[in-house]
Amino acid sequence: MVQFVTLALVGVGGCSGDSLKSGDAGADHLVADPAACGCQSDGTTLTISFDCFCAHHDCTQPYPTNCSLGGDEVVTTGCGLVEYSVGTVGGPSRSVFDQSGHLVGVQEGTDTALLTCPTDPSVQGYILRAGEFADTCLGATTCACSADGGACVPTDAGFGPI
Repeated sequence: MVQFVTLALVGVGGCSGDSLKSGDAGADHLVADPAACGCQSDGTTLTISFDCFCAHHDCTQPYPTNCSLGGDEVVTTGCGLVEYSVGTVGGPSRSVFDQSGHLVGVQEGTDTALLTCPTDPSVQGYILRAGEFADTCLGATTCACSADGGACVPTDAGFGPI
């Protein structure tokens, strides 16, 4: 009987699309539903949904030109994605773009403080990861840019040179 009453209350209250909206119209970018970010941590890496990441960060960054980020850049292609990675003290900073040039994945790291889940500060990590990544694809290719920012032209079957 208790299960039926609980189910009835949840059914009446529902899980409307409003549960994913910020309670303050987004002024401080908090998401009212703690499950909306899908935060998980293995103690080192904090993984959140890409939608949640974009609710808290600008995801309209431009598609970089080949090897334009500096000499420590690595370019990986695979599954129709292009990933630009630059080494930092906190680990690689990674930005992943799809074939149309839209950002679809991000990884950031720190060595000074824990990064926290936007909807549950108890879930933390030193690396924040959200979205898709080219290195998870079979057949991904990687090349390192030269110290002077010279060309790096990896190819992927079906994607072509970048």
